[in-house]
Amino acid sequence: MVTSRQTSLDRSPDTPDRRRVRRLLLDLLLLVVIVIVGAVGAFGAGIWAMPTNGTVIGDGGRGSGAASGLAATPSGSPTDGPSASASALPDAHVTPPLAWSPMAVTTAMSKATPWKAWKPTTPGTVTAFALPAPWVGGTAHSITASVYLPGGYATSNRAYPVIYEVPFSFRSWDRYIGTKALLDAQMMSGAIPASVVVFVYPANSPYHDTECATSADGRLQLDTFFSSTLVQAIDARYRTIPTAAARSVIGFSQGGFCAAMLALRHPDVFATALSISGYYQAGIVSSQTPWAWRVFGGNPAVESAYSPLRLVGQLTAAQRAAMLLVLEANPEQPFYGPQYEAMIAAAHRAGVSVLTEPMAMRHSWVAVKAAMPQMLGALAAHEAGLGVFG
Repeated sequence: MVTSRQTSLDRSPDTPDRRRVRRLLLDLLLLVVIVIVGAVGAFGAGIWAMPTNGTVIGDGGRGSGAASGLAATPSGSPTDGPSASASALPDAHVTPPLAWSPMAVTTAMSKATPWKAWKPTTPGTVTAFALPAPWVGGTAHSITASVYLPGGYATSNRAYPVIYEVPFSFRSWDRYIGTKALLDAQMMSGAIPASVVVFVYPANSPYHDTECATSADGRLQLDTFFSSTLVQAIDARYRTIPTAAARSVIGFSQGGFCAAMLALRHPDVFATALSISGYYQAGIVSSQTPWAWRVFGGNPAVESAYSPLRLVGQLTAAQRAAMLLVLEANPEQPFYGPQYEAMIAAAHRAGVSVLTEPMAMRHSWVAVKAAMPQMLGALAAHEAGLGVFG
């Protein structure tokens, strides 16, 4: 009976309705195959395209168990920078840096590398100078700026873009990630343009946890110092390209907050912010930031004036067009992950270009070292897109 019934069905007339159903099933099957092939290719490349918001979000270890909840030294610590011990800990879920999201200017200029015509052939040098301390009280009366000058600076007449690192010292950056060697390699290979890089550590101020801000009580004037005093001093002492398009600010942990905050408060000074595992709500109280509120005096109005999550929505149309935020974090790590996701969402709502690098690495110098080459590459492409190199 079964055989007879199958034969009967096989011999049923090939009607137009049956042909349409058959074509529909074949189309669906082809679509499934295309989706599977595309997904496999994207997985292999480490990216998932999300055209609805223009961002490419890397898998970065999501769901891999990479988030460890490892706490950096609280940002109120008097030590220079986050816990150094984090860089020595093994990470079982290390993934390479992931692809960046498309952004109109950066994508268009991603292959434009005019700086290769004058790339350095020798390593850079590091010098330093002191400025009066921008605070009242504390135990120091001056603040030191360490300045990396690219190879060939002394014998050229070229002007250079400037990268400002805040608020930790060159000593920490070089000790934990080999910053000078990294900059030398990137510039001498032509991966990024020869640039002046400035490191400033506001040690022994009235507030150990400065947040790079002007304090509510007026004793600390770091916001003004970083955005005006320091920039003017660098432009006066060195051959720089004195425009916002040629200035960027970068930082890790508390420095990630500082980088985003300074660029968004002063878009006429800095056109790019590179934030590595930062946070974006001024005065936020957590196990990572137990003293971050003190410089703001616990005043909601002052905190609002320094919160990148709010500042990003206050840019003018012209400022939005020139601004780029480059963000890195482990999306699954407590505190830093939610802050990272919130900043991405706020930038999208405001129409500000944001490039993201989600990584499985935890909040540590290891992640900083892994993230730097692509972040600096994104900066270079953005500067090229803004016409910094002519």
